[in-house]
Amino acid sequence: MADGAEDRAVDAPLLATVYSDLRRRWLAEQDCGFAGWDFSYLDGRTATDPLPWDYRAVVDEHLKPSGRLLDMGTGGGEFLLSD
Repeated sequence: MADGAEDRAVDAPLLATVYSDLRRRWLAEQDCGFAGWDFSYLDGRTATDPLPWDYRAVVDEHLKPSGRLLDMGTGGGEFLLSD
């Protein structure tokens, strides 16, 4: 094949094996219990880059001395209650 199609050829048995493995893993994950904000079961299974900003610094920069703050969408607010 002169157009390079041979480089894009799909190995159907390999693809079926990969999909089968992914489905097995997905079903196993689906059966695991999960509640609350405990993500420790993901330890060693994820990779993230550090954020280029600091949430506490942003809040401190905009927080007025009145001491009132509406915390929406950050969970239970424990982070802002801590020092």
